[in-house]
Amino acid sequence: EALEPLLLEFQQQHQDTKDRRTLGFLTTQLNFANSLLLNKLTSLEKMLLYPYFKFVEEQAALPWQRVCAAAARHEIGSPSLILVEEMLPVSNLIAQIVYSQLVKKLPNYHSCRGSLRDVEVAHSINRDLNMWLSYLWLCILEESLTPFKEELLILCLMVLTSVGVKWELISTWIKLLSAEVLSRATPNQRLIIEPYLTGIERLFFEKRMHLDADL
Repeated sequence: EALEPLLLEFQQQHQDTKDRRTLGFLTTQLNFANSLLLNKLTSLEKMLLYPYFKFVEEQAALPWQRVCAAAARHEIGSPSLILVEEMLPVSNLIAQIVYSQLVKKLPNYHSCRGSLRDVEVAHSINRDLNMWLSYLWLCILEESLTPFKEELLILCLMVLTSVGVKWELISTWIKLLSAEVLSRATPNQRLIIEPYLTGIERLFFEKRMHLDADL
């Protein structure tokens, strides 16, 4: 209860902030801060506080309010709206499956933060996969790649280069995520999703030199 006013205040500040890149950077800082704090806690303290840390991090990372606002502008029965309504409940499952596939595909991969199997790295990857999915749904509902191009792409380049993530991981990540999403879509839904997935891959391919790629 003592934390609730602080969380509500943070949520309001988050809603009022216009610079999404600032919010994205805040997500990374929260992740590092949460990890440091959790490492200092007992098992019982971790169990009690982790849900709050996770909530605060998700408030900064995932644009759910914007997804809801974009969804509200669609007519009932809109194919894009139905698609997102069906995909949202399984987004976290998709992220978990793609993470497991990444570990199998790149068992020896390391960044500055460690291997893909490290607990903190696993947490960050799952959060980031959920972030990618939430921005994918937002783009579909807004019928534009602008949110991804002007917000998430910039954040990814800033953060991923700082921790030594290479194009190999991003390229594999995009392919696995795209395949998993498309596997859950109907043929008509794939026609909606594919242009956005292709566009996202193209945006990253154009920026691959920032990820120290050697194609």
